[in-house]
Amino acid sequence: MEAVEQDRGACGGEIRCTLCHSAHISGPQAGAPDRAEHLATCVECHQELATLAGARSHSHHDADQASCLDCHMPRIVQGFTGYNRSHRISSPSEPEILATGMPNTCNLCHLDRSLAWTRDTIASRWGTRVTLSPSLMPEFGANFELAAGAYARSPLGRTALPALTRHLEEPNAYVRLRFLLAVGRILGRRLSDEEYTLTGGDERRQTQLRLLRGRLPNL
Repeated sequence: MEAVEQDRGACGGEIRCTLCHSAHISGPQAGAPDRAEHLATCVECHQELATLAGARSHSHHDADQASCLDCHMPRIVQGFTGYNRSHRISSPSEPEILATGMPNTCNLCHLDRSLAWTRDTIASRWGTRVTLSPSLMPEFGANFELAAGAYARSPLGRTALPALTRHLEEPNAYVRLRFLLAVGRILGRRLSDEEYTLTGGDERRQTQLRLLRGRLPNL
């Protein structure tokens, strides 16, 4: 899947797996910090961005705020316990990403901002304007499941606990699992089966959630 996505991206035909990965050595786990050799692959072609000043001028972020991979290979691919980087190299301003409400690079960090803010910021800083559907303008988008993982990595996570715990009532157990993982990461611990039973019956889970919301912070 990564190879297929890579071919569909902006660097398709110009990049191959072994520029970043060894066929004989395991790569970093999901969520691991960026590796220098991966970032070096980007600037082999984009040499004008090899200096801190060049990268800052292009990204409008300091190096400790966002990397090449954060903007062009965001963590939106669901693994069993976390989120992996997309291997479809893209730009935040692509209409098929921003205008359709798909998870986009900007809002995975700027969780307190709307898609309208993202659209206007991309237009003012990078000169690309994307027309949004009016129904999407006031919100992040329909896929809050992926936003849950971003909130779990963000200082804003605790403020999102009320919304995240509401999704522990989702009818699909896999979807409930994604929100359960996010809640646990924000709290810094796993919820016990006594606190919340992922595969329990509806009545049991609803009772557990009422008790849980009374004990968790900011709920």
